[in-house]
Amino acid sequence: MHELGLMQTALEAALTEAQAHGATRISKISLRVGEASGADSEVLRMGFAAMIHNTLAAGAVLAIEPVPVQCFCPTCQIEFFPTRADDLYFECPTCHRFDAHVRQGREICVGSVEVT
Repeated sequence: MHELGLMQTALEAALTEAQAHGATRISKISLRVGEASGADSEVLRMGFAAMIHNTLAAGAVLAIEPVPVQCFCPTCQIEFFPTRADDLYFECPTCHRFDAHVRQGREICVGSVEVT
């Protein structure tokens, strides 16, 4: 369950940022979670709920924004969205090579933090 460590890191980053701006409360944290990141959104939510007690984020909402996998084929010079996000390598729909570069879809990052 690497999601718990990821959630702890994201929450710490949000708390640090909120404190740096003098916020007294975090009302919402948005996470961008890539479809090929391997992270389970439900586990992220459970970890978030367990970690926010006695912090500026107590009572905050966690919004998870799924990020689709987007690839670039260096041979064809095209961008494409693969149909399966759980593959390790992605096949170009034009030339059928498996050396596409993943441009997005593996990340997990804090998208925004709403504070008061």
